[in-house]
Amino acid sequence: MNSGGDSLPVQGQSPSQPIAATVSPSPDQPAPASPSSGQETASPKPGATPAVAHEPEQLVKDAAAKAVAALKGKDMKTLASLVHPDKGVRISPYSFVDTKNHLVFTPEQVSKLADASDAKVWGSYDGTGDPIKLTPLEYYDKFLYNHDYAAAEKISLDQTMGKGNSINNIQEVYPGSHYAEYYFSGFDPKLEGMDWASLTFVFEEKDGAWYLTGLVNGRWTI
Repeated sequence: MNSGGDSLPVQGQSPSQPIAATVSPSPDQPAPASPSSGQETASPKPGATPAVAHEPEQLVKDAAAKAVAALKGKDMKTLASLVHPDKGVRISPYSFVDTKNHLVFTPEQVSKLADASDAKVWGSYDGTGDPIKLTPLEYYDKFLYNHDYAAAEKISLDQTMGKGNSINNIQEVYPGSHYAEYYFSGFDPKLEGMDWASLTFVFEEKDGAWYLTGLVNGRWTI
């Protein structure tokens, strides 16, 4: 397991490209539609080519939808097929991405996460600084998929909705990326939004395809 921020060379790994851009946008083409909230975007029929299928934003939205569905079903092999073949995917428990201490996984490692039983240190708990030492399944339940993000209240593209005391540094850590945030504004009315939660999927381009390089959870921090 790697915990640094360096790219991870993957030997012998040849995951299928998740979504490839094959058409370049023309200068006079209309801008892509604003990101929709909730689950408003319908999936194209089999064999159909969406009008904006070549736009990076649409490609990322489609890839994120596939990734969140894979996470919901604990389908780590499908998730692994979306992971960047060279950089892997960094998993961050909070909005501030710690490139030194947050774990990075290769596609092969991601495909086996559901079967791993050894505890790992995923970072430090907010407030106490104690190590987040959990098995992958424990981390999945407490951080990664602690809510049903596939049914998120809102979905945004390249826009951070969840805001707290923790600095969101996604754009600094992943320059040139696109990201989709799956967001809940809160669950208990008495907490007035202080129990908001989000899961952000960060994608970077390689050879015309957009691959998953970051999974970032967000929540109110002290």
